[in-house]
Amino acid sequence: MGQGRGAIESDARRWSALTFWPLLVALLALGTWQLQRAEWKAALKAERAANLAHPEVALPPAPGAEFNFRRVRLQGRFAHDRELQLYGRSHRGVAGVQVLTPLIRSQGPAVLVDRGWVPLERRHAASRPQGQIQGPVTLSGVARTRFPRGPFTPDNDAANNTWFVVDLAAMARQVRLELAPLLVEADAKASPGGLPLGGLGRHQLADNHRRYAFTWFALAAALVVIYVIFRRRLGSAP
Repeated sequence: MGQGRGAIESDARRWSALTFWPLLVALLALGTWQLQRAEWKAALKAERAANLAHPEVALPPAPGAEFNFRRVRLQGRFAHDRELQLYGRSHRGVAGVQVLTPLIRSQGPAVLVDRGWVPLERRHAASRPQGQIQGPVTLSGVARTRFPRGPFTPDNDAANNTWFVVDLAAMARQVRLELAPLLVEADAKASPGGLPLGGLGRHQLADNHRRYAFTWFALAAALVVIYVIFRRRLGSAP
């Protein structure tokens, strides 16, 4: 009986250690990774805030990556017949699309302009004729050069002109135009008649990484406490 109990306790110690140490290392690694992500996110937020703080400038004929999140002004004519739409967008709980229209400039390649949001029932251009501005326009907005893809974002279907994330190269082929390597999110003044509804770009980054790090480290601490209690009870068992 004694030897049997001793063998059981020995197995319990061994298996608890084999379970505890990998779990502890994994939890600590996850917490450390989230702290590293927090530092990365803080640097990204600082860069974005600094760019947005610059005064508005005229967009040059050949803009580069340095214009990411810069406030810009540009002139041209909208090519409404080549409008694209980003699906899966909502505003105040209402499903809709973002309207993307090439702006033909007198110098340099066309610029894809995110004119704003429209509800699904107004996605067809004919349902919002007041917003189909004709002739030369001057608009202001925020330039974007990078378009991160969410982990659950569906794939674009260029063959059916169905888009979920900005892909400038594929969109240039779709509209048969050379496009500048950026998109401009137009402000709220660019749409007579109210649609598309501009000025809705989200320029602030969510940052929950430190909270996630705290959660992982707290779980690691809880695991240590449980492990110590378990081992002590094994040692004190009659």
